[in-house]
This record gives sequence, C-alpha cells and structure tokens, in this order.
Amino acid sequence: MRTENLAKIAVAFSGVAWGLFWIPLRGLNGAGIDAFWAFITFNATPAIILLPLFLARWRQQRAGGIWLFAIGLAMGLTQFFYSLSLLHTEIVRAMILFYFNPVWATIMARVFLGEAITPIRWLAIAVAFSGMFIILGIDQGFPWPRNKGDWAAVVAGLAWASSIVLLRHHQDQKPLDLFLQNFMCTGVLLLLLLAVTGTGNAPPLGLVLNQLWWVLPFIFLIAMPGVYWSMWAVPLLAPAIVGVLYMTEISAAAISSALWSGEPFGLREILGITLITVAAVLESVRDLWRERRLARN
Repeated sequence: MRTENLAKIAVAFSGVAWGLFWIPLRGLNGAGIDAFWAFITFNATPAIILLPLFLARWRQQRAGGIWLFAIGLAMGLTQFFYSLSLLHTEIVRAMILFYFNPVWATIMARVFLGEAITPIRWLAIAVAFSGMFIILGIDQGFPWPRNKGDWAAVVAGLAWASSIVLLRHHQDQKPLDLFLQNFMCTGVLLLLLLAVTGTGNAPPLGLVLNQLWWVLPFIFLIAMPGVYWSMWAVPLLAPAIVGVLYMTEISAAAISSALWSGEPFGLREILGITLITVAAVLESVRDLWRERRLARN
C-alpha cells in the first residue's frame, strides 16, 4: 500500500479518536467533576505524563527551531479553543463552525503553498459538508457565530487549518517532537487559563485521582495514538483532504453516542455518515483509477 494511502487511513482513524473524546469528558462530569474541570483534567493529564519525555528531548526540541514551536502552538490553540467552544455553546454549533476548516485549509494551501484546488477536491468538501449538515441538522438556519463559544469554534478551525498547512510546509519536523509540542503547548495554555480564572470550585484531588484508573487507558490507547498518527500523516497529505478526512470525527461521535448514550441514530445519521465516508475516499478512488489506467497503458 502506498505511503499516501496509509497516511489517509491514519488521519481518518485519528478523526475517529477525536470523535470519542466526549466519553472521558462526560465520564468525568458524571463522576462529580464539573464540565470546566473535566476539560482541565483530561487535557492536563497527558501534558503532565509527557513532561519528562519532553525535557529528555529538549535538545531535539531546540533543534526544531521556531517552526516546531509555531506548529505546536497552533495545535495547542486548536485543542484549547475547540474544548472551550464545547463548554460555551451547543455541541452541534461548535462542530459545524469548527469543521469549516477544510475550506480555510484549502484557501491557505493555495495562497501559501501554491497547491492547486482540483474539482474533485471541491466535490469532496461539498459532499462532506452535506453529510455533516445532515447529521448535525441545520433546521433553524445556518449557525452564524453569535456568542463566545461559537467564536471559539471558529478560532479553533482556523488554528487547525494553520496547523495542517504548517505541517505540510515543514515536513522535516519529527513526529515525536510534534506530538510532544502539541501536549506541552496545550498544558501551557491551560495554566494561562487557570491564572486568569483562578482555581475556585476545583474538585478534590482524591476525586480526580480516583478516575485515573479508566482515564489513563483512554489517554494511552486512544488520545495519544490519535495525535501521534496525525503528526506522522498530516505532512504527507494536501491540507484540504486532511480537513475532509478528519470529518470521520463526526461519524464516530454520532455512532458512539448512539451506542453508549442512547442518542438518536436513524436514517439521517446513516445517510450523513455515508456521505462523509464517500467524501473521505473520493480522492483516493480517483488516484487508484489513474494508477490502474496508467498501468494498462
């Protein structure tokens, strides 16, 4: 299998991992930790775990230069603002506004990388958007940003598009160092948030520690691998197609919430997931068809 196709699979699976992130947040909340501190707990834990490895690779981190830090900061801002948007606006609005990032990434790649915008790529974006709107619903009209949570989702989408373009442009950066930068920058942003908001209403430490028996396996088996796959695969793919592939998050969230939370799952969800899946494979199918055509000739 071609490396590019492996990268597409890795990005799609990374999107699936992100689609399961609601599980620990809701689980922590159900254990008595309010939404804000559930967000802090889940995002700070990987940073604390990885800090020794980050310090051990400090020389490699410095060798990565300003661009390694810039990529890490963009990814940290993505995770930070997207999580905040989920706290301050409806999940549906946050996901729709965030997932305009394939459009931002396509435009940025054209402007900064000179990448052509092919008709098949626009088609993939259009099909993916159709699936997203069907799953999430736009019965009350298009969700123009109207509160701080909505704007946080927009900022997160722009930050992720910037991350994708930076990763594509600086392919010499090592996936492990990018992986570490992602979590360290998120940790620093959390510290800044706590400096502004204070630590009032913080849950008892014992309550948090009692949840680690299930939070840590989720972090090690789903969260960390999902981020690492992204760091390896994203630089190998066009920014626009990365944004489309990441929409597997929406499908994963829809299926997992139906299985474990009893949320609705019917014809609308099936149709939306089908469209997102079709969008994710459109470009790959075209490439395979071209390869076979060339091989026959």
